[in-house]
Amino acid sequence: MLTRLQVSGTTLYGLGVLLFAVNDALLKMLSQKYASYDIIFFRSFFGVLLIFGVQVLRGQLASLKTDRAWVMTLRSLFGFLSIYFSIKSLVGLDLASYNIYYHMAPLLIAALSILFLKEKPTKGILIALLVGFSGVIISFRGGLGPFDIYKGYVILGALFWALSLLLIKFLSAKATTEAILFYTALFNMAVAVPFVKNYNISFIEWSYFLIPTVVHSLAFLFIIEGIKRSSLVSVAPLEYTGVVWTLILGYIFWHELPDVWMFIGGVLIILASFKALRKNH
Repeated sequence: MLTRLQVSGTTLYGLGVLLFAVNDALLKMLSQKYASYDIIFFRSFFGVLLIFGVQVLRGQLASLKTDRAWVMTLRSLFGFLSIYFSIKSLVGLDLASYNIYYHMAPLLIAALSILFLKEKPTKGILIALLVGFSGVIISFRGGLGPFDIYKGYVILGALFWALSLLLIKFLSAKATTEAILFYTALFNMAVAVPFVKNYNISFIEWSYFLIPTVVHSLAFLFIIEGIKRSSLVSVAPLEYTGVVWTLILGYIFWHELPDVWMFIGGVLIILASFKALRKNH
């Protein structure tokens, strides 16, 4: 869709981050009324129809083919787990805190690489890990009360999102952007369908799921195209503009602002994550 447009990777990635912030706000609205599996199913249902319909109209159904089925399935699984835990976390977190914790992804990838891949960490990575996890402890206020289960959800969501991004970079040479979007939505729908609690929704309610689907699809499209056109290093700093967007949206719709502990911890998490991301690439 965007291959003929002369737009830089950084511009596309930045637009993707903005749309993901809007998508997060829409998800938070939905999470206050609908169950997680219902949200995933209906949003994915519209996603499958949207992508398939567009490719039929363009006469490019062949673009949905892939010879990396297992890798695509694994990426789709990571994507499903990411969105599932994200929705669960939005029930109890303000939008900005959710976004800040989501930026722990580079730290988690670095930690897993050290533990399981036996990679030798640099001094910079060790400092980043120490600072980042100190930020988490500060934001938790030294305790793990019931409210903090939502912080655990968003950290899991961040981990699976980071893993899915790594596989997107691997798949981008062998699969089209539309194929990645299509199979992710198809996988999400297939996994969620046995757990859907309410199929009987009104016409107005259909629009509640259609709008986030369009926003999410555009955001994902811009992110993937941005990664294809630029290195991850060059677009990585744009991830942190999402914190600003969610602060604005959270305040506009819910009058939310992180408390002082979350603010201090969040600054440490963002600085450490940025350091880890640059070192990793």
